Amino acid sequence: MSAVNNLLDKYREVRSIASDSALADSLHITRQGVHQWRKGLSWPSEDHVIAMANAIGEPAERWFVAINADRASPAARKVWLRLAQAAAAFAVIYLFSRIDVHTAGENLAFLPLAFIHYAKLAITLILALAACAAWKFKEKQHHARILER
Repeated sequence: MSAVNNLLDKYREVRSIASDSALADSLHITRQGVHQWRKGLSWPSEDHVIAMANAIGEPAERWFVAINADRASPAARKVWLRLAQAAAAFAVIYLFSRIDVHTAGENLAFLPLAFIHYAKLAITLILALAACAAWKFKEKQHHARILER
């Protein structure tokens, strides 16, 4: 199942929306628009992704990466997925590197709250770098195709 379909289904579930027609109404688009998103004929705008991600309580950055990976060519898809894995690994490493083992016992209950902001910031920065790298990759592929002609 595609990332767009997963996002639409989660949004429908959280909002208790019964049909794709009602889903389209809640997003202020046509039913055909939702159908095209589900079939991969078109893609939701960044504003729609942000609105749905906020409604389900998940970071929009995660959905941008997943949707762009679905949209990309097979070679670019591998790049997107590797970048997403690297971002997740970096965030985990960063989070655990910030734990002070000497005071962790005293403040263990507050650790997730203390560092969650920095982890989100790190993930956002990595995803922005990933988007730039993928864009450059696509641009190089495009230029290579032009030169082949």
